[in-house]
Amino acid sequence: MILATKIKKKVLMMLFMVLFPYYYVSAQNNPYKIKDNLYEYFIRCQQLIKEKKVLTMSDTLFCRAKKENDLKAQCMALILKGDYYYYNNDIENLKIWKERLGNFAKKTPYTQYVFGIWGRVINYYVKKDLFNEALKETELYQKEAIKLNNAYGIGSSYNRLGNLYIMNSNSRLALNEFFKGLDYYKKNGEEHELYNIYANIANAYNMMPNYERAAVYWEKALKTAPDMPSSKGLFYVNLAYDYLKMGKTEEALKNIKLLEDWKKNYSLFGIDKENYYRTYIFYMEYLKNYEKALLYCDSLKDQQIGLYYKSSLYYKMGKYKEAFDTQEEYLKNKSIKEAEKGNETIAKYSALFENERVKNEKNLLEIKNNRLEIEQLKAIEKLLASEKDRNNLLLANTKLELNNKKLDLQTQKAETERQKANMRQLIEKHNLDTQKTKNKNIINVSLISFLIILSISLLALTKIRHRASVRLKEEIQEVKKARNEAEVARNEAISANNVKTLFLQNMSHEIRTPLNAIVGFSDIITDSSYSLSEKDKKEFIKLIHANNHILINLINDILDISRLESGAYELNMEDIEANTICNQIIKSVQDRVQKNVQLTYIPYPEEIWLHTDITRVCQLLTNLLTNACKYTEKGSITLSVEKQDKEIIFSVADTGCGIAPENAERIFDRFEKLGSFKQGTGLGLNICRIIARLLHGDVKLDTTYSNGSKFLFILPA
Repeated sequence: MILATKIKKKVLMMLFMVLFPYYYVSAQNNPYKIKDNLYEYFIRCQQLIKEKKVLTMSDTLFCRAKKENDLKAQCMALILKGDYYYYNNDIENLKIWKERLGNFAKKTPYTQYVFGIWGRVINYYVKKDLFNEALKETELYQKEAIKLNNAYGIGSSYNRLGNLYIMNSNSRLALNEFFKGLDYYKKNGEEHELYNIYANIANAYNMMPNYERAAVYWEKALKTAPDMPSSKGLFYVNLAYDYLKMGKTEEALKNIKLLEDWKKNYSLFGIDKENYYRTYIFYMEYLKNYEKALLYCDSLKDQQIGLYYKSSLYYKMGKYKEAFDTQEEYLKNKSIKEAEKGNETIAKYSALFENERVKNEKNLLEIKNNRLEIEQLKAIEKLLASEKDRNNLLLANTKLELNNKKLDLQTQKAETERQKANMRQLIEKHNLDTQKTKNKNIINVSLISFLIILSISLLALTKIRHRASVRLKEEIQEVKKARNEAEVARNEAISANNVKTLFLQNMSHEIRTPLNAIVGFSDIITDSSYSLSEKDKKEFIKLIHANNHILINLINDILDISRLESGAYELNMEDIEANTICNQIIKSVQDRVQKNVQLTYIPYPEEIWLHTDITRVCQLLTNLLTNACKYTEKGSITLSVEKQDKEIIFSVADTGCGIAPENAERIFDRFEKLGSFKQGTGLGLNICRIIARLLHGDVKLDTTYSNGSKFLFILPA
C-alpha cells in the first residue's frame, strides 16, 4: 500500500508538469498561430533548452519577433529563458524572469503568458518537495489571475491547488478544487480546457483509490481532448490500468488495442511510458504470462518499483527463493532512501531551529525593555487611585438601583393580590385541600425560574463590571494618556450601567406577564373561596403550563445569549454536507407546521461541503423554520440551499403575513416580535444573528421578496 501511494505521487508529479504546459510542440500545426519562421526558430531553441546558448537564441527570437510586430512570439521568447533556468535548477534567476515576463505580458493582449514562467516556479518547488512554498506561490498565482480576470490563469490555479493537495495526501480537498475549476470552465465557455481538469479529477480518484470513478473521468478527458491524436496515449494507458484493477478485462483489452494502434504512429515519454510498462505488467499478470511481465519490470525507470513488482511475480510463479531475495533487496534500498530523506529533514529543521533561536533572543530583549516601561507606569498607577474610588462609588449606586428594582417587584405583587380579591367575588368556593399541595409545586417552580432569571441578570451585571474593571487596568498601561483614558473608562462604566438597566427593564416586562398569569391562576385554583368546574380547572391548569413553557423558553434563550456573547463559547467545527443537514432539519420541524401549510425542501443538485459548527447551524435554521410555521397559516414554507461564488446561502421563504422593509433590521433586536399576540420571547432572531456572525456569516431579511417573508442565512464556502 505504501509503495502504491509512492507510485501514485510520482505519477501525479509528472502529470502536474505535463498537463499544464504553456506551449505544445507541434511544428506541423503551429498551435500558437505565430509566424511560421518564428515558430521554426522557437522549436530549434526548445531542442537546446538545457544549453546556455539558448539564452542568446531567445534574445534573437525576441528581437526578430519585435521587428515583425509579433507580441505573442515575444512572450514565447521570454518563456524560453525561464525554461532554461528551470531545467538547470536556478530558482533565483527563474523568479527574476517570472517577474519580467509578467510585466511584459500585462501590456499585451496575451495576459495568459503572465503565468508562463510562474508555473515553472511552482513546479520547481514541487520537484524539491517544498510543499508550503509551492502552495504559497500557487495562492499568489490565483490572486493575480483573478485580478487580471484571465480565464486560463484562474482555471489552472484550481488545477494546481488540487494537485498540491493530492501530493499532500488530501484527495478530498483536491477534488473540491478540481470541481471548482470544472464549474469555472463550464460557466465561462472554456470547453477546450475541460480535458485537463477531467484528467486531474480522474487521477485524484485513482489516488483514493476509486478506479470506477476514475475511469468515468478518463473517458470524459478522452472525449474532450483536442483533435490531436498524439495527446491521447496517456488516456488509453490510464483507462486500461483502471479497468484491469476493476477486473473489467473486456474494457481493458479494448483500450490496450487502441493504445497499440496509437503506438504505431506516436511514442510515449516520461511518466506516460512508465504508466505503459506498469499497465502491461498487470496485463501480462492477468494473462499469467509472468516471464513477459518480468521483462516489463526491467523496463521501468524506477528500479525500486520494479523490484516490488518482481517479488510479487516470483511468488505467483512459485519461485519463492527469488521472491524472497528480490523483496530483501527492495527493503534494503527502501531503508537507505528513507535514511537519506531523514538526514535531509534533520538539516532542514536544524536551520529552522537556528532562526527560531535568533527570534527568541530578540524577543527577550524586547521583554527587558517592556519591564523598564512597566516600572515607569507604576508611578502613574498611584495617580489613578482616586479615579478607582470614584468608580467604586458608581458600583455602589448600581447596587442601590437593584434594591429599588426588588421594591418595585414587591409593589407589583401587592397589586396582584388586590386583583385576586376582586376575582374571588365572582367565583364560588371550591375544595382547596386536594389541589393546594399539587399547585404549590407549580408556584415553587415558577419562583425558582424567577430566581434563575434574577441570577442571570446579576451575572450580566458582574460581567459588565468585570469588563469595566479590565478596561481600567488596560488604561493604566498607557503612559501619556492615562488620565484622559481613565475618564473614558468612567464614561464606559456609566454606559454599561445604562445597558444593564435597560436589560433588567426588558427582563422584568417579559418575566412579569407569564409569572403573573401563573401566580394568579394558581391562587384561584388553590383558594377554597372559589367554586370551579372541572372544565375551568383544566383550562386554568393548561394556561399555567403554557405560561411555564414560555418562561422556560425565555430562560433557555437568555442562557444561549449569555454563552454566545461571553466569548467563552468554543466552536465545534466539523465537515457536513448541506443537503444532508437540511433534510434532517425539515423532519424535525414537520410537526409544527399548521394544517393548511406545505413544508418543502429544494435540494442543491451537487454536494456542498461545509466546515462549521453543525449544532449551531441546526439551531439557526430550526429557529427560522419555527418562526415561519408560527406566522404562516396557509400556503407553503420552503427551505433551500445554493452555492454562489465563495458563499453558501440557505433561504427560508414562507407565504405568511410578511414583514415591512422598514422593519428588516428591527426584527433582529431583543424582545422584538412581529405580533404582540403571538407566542414567543422575541429572542429567536437575535440569537440567529449572534450565531451567524460567530460563524463568520450573516442572517438577514430579503426585502425584495413580496409573497410573505424570506430569510437568508449566508456562510463563507
